[in-house]
Amino acid sequence: MRVNEIERGVSLVGPHRDDVVLTLGKLPAKATPSHGESWSFALGLRLAAYQLLRHDLGEDPVLILERRLRELDSGRRERLAG
Repeated sequence: MRVNEIERGVSLVGPHRDDVVLTLGKLPAKATPSHGESWSFALGLRLAAYQLLRHDLGEDPVLILERRLRELDSGRRERLAG
């Protein structure tokens, strides 16, 4: 595939090419959530990545949430902080 990738200028195989389907319950997260639910879902993914890095590195990585927190209503921010 390397020759084809060089000719086309893109990677043709690898995990970044996999389709990932994220759901909220039984519904696709992409089409169904409200604005707040979408941001909460994105934050959940960010926090999960943080936990994976924390486990793999054996130390706490830096986690920046400021911009994403501004998108949430006060109730969601309080629950996240808790």
